Amino acid sequence: MPSSTPAHKQSRTAYWAMLALGILVSSMFGFFVLWMHVLEPRKAEAQQSWSTIDATVIHAVVAPMRLRRGLQWTHEFTYRFSLPGGKSHVGYFQRGTWSDRDNAQNDLPKTGHQIPVWYDPENPDNNTHFRLSTSTRMDIGSLIAALIPITCGAVVAAISAVMLLRGERLS
Repeated sequence: MPSSTPAHKQSRTAYWAMLALGILVSSMFGFFVLWMHVLEPRKAEAQQSWSTIDATVIHAVVAPMRLRRGLQWTHEFTYRFSLPGGKSHVGYFQRGTWSDRDNAQNDLPKTGHQIPVWYDPENPDNNTHFRLSTSTRMDIGSLIAALIPITCGAVVAAISAVMLLRGERLS
């Protein structure tokens, strides 16, 4: 049964869809590359100069999380530390995955337990129980793998934009 939509409208709709998809793919992978290869290394580098202090776990639970491999368990805990001068700061952390809830429960830090925490001396509310590693080098393979869809998405978006501007139809 023939479509009631004129062919030129179908073509324009297809180009608009291609344009949107191209922009979406490019920006998604572009953000991923920016985050992995620019923002995270900068944050890791900054954390290396942070001060360390012992914090007290004030709340800890084993929480379920759904992953592709099924139900897993993770630790979620809140901690508090006080700096000289008496100001108290609170942080939250989620760590690890266990396939067995009992094993996760056995490894859970207990309330009152002391844990190391790193904090930014200029902004102690910016703190973590786990510092990012600076030892990871930029993996050129993953960078290239991420740049391929960015490039393809940008090409699709550019071709679609040109076709829309020229008013051409799909064959």
